[in-house]
Amino acid sequence: MYKAIREAADIASISVVVFTGGESTLYFDQLVEGVRLAGEYGFVKRLVTNAWWASSADRAYDYLSKLKEAGLQELNISFDQFHAPFLAKYGGFQDVINAASAAVKLGITTLVGVTKLRGGEGPTMQWVKERLREAGLEEVMVVQDAPSRVGRAANLPEELFPDDNVPREVGCPEAMATVTLHPNGDVSFCCGHIITLPEAAWFTTVGNLNRESLVDIVDKMRRNALAIALRYAGPLRMLKALGEANPPKFYSPCEVCYYIATRKREVLEQLTAESLLSAVFGETWHGTLLRSTSGAP
Repeated sequence: MYKAIREAADIASISVVVFTGGESTLYFDQLVEGVRLAGEYGFVKRLVTNAWWASSADRAYDYLSKLKEAGLQELNISFDQFHAPFLAKYGGFQDVINAASAAVKLGITTLVGVTKLRGGEGPTMQWVKERLREAGLEEVMVVQDAPSRVGRAANLPEELFPDDNVPREVGCPEAMATVTLHPNGDVSFCCGHIITLPEAAWFTTVGNLNRESLVDIVDKMRRNALAIALRYAGPLRMLKALGEANPPKFYSPCEVCYYIATRKREVLEQLTAESLLSAVFGETWHGTLLRSTSGAP
């Protein structure tokens, strides 16, 4: 983590360092030092957490005060029907209230992230907004994200997945927008839902920080055929270029990437980078695209 932060300072397009997990606050001392180090290099510092540590107002304030002193600027709290059972033994949604209240007092920009399910299952975005308003926390933002049918979520009933995140044949803005560092040193070119799944993580992995510098990894990423195709054409268009004329119904772009990673790996391994890009974009687009992506997206 420290190596990645130091080396990220040499990459002009990186401006934010996000500490996430799992639950990154389980390693509190390292987290504080990571926030402090990122501040020394001028990065915006953001923490993603479920707020389990905020079991009382005093504890929440004391906890965040240390992070604020280290330089933390943004707090993202995850809460939905999937996080709620884990948080219940510490205080449930009151933990979210305690954490958000302390953050507001300390001047830390705060939001709560929820999962959108069809039919309003679980704590909805509106429900969270109302609870925050009742606590006098109208300034706390609430955002929602749609789930993907991958990993454990693949076992959820299909009727829970909303239709408004169905992928289209357009580029994915997440590809190459984020570099994600994993505990084993692997670096991914996005922060999508497949990057921690063993059977699919290879698809987004562009290097390993234990063997390479982050500068070299990002340089490779900008020339990675998979990353380029995903960013500028999108996974659905890539899938069709790989010969899938009638793809199944997907509820998110990440599902398409998972399908390609697990069902089309042999096809991809038989292609060169040039032939993949030609299949996705056509010969005319190929040369133009490679020239236009020689720098940072």
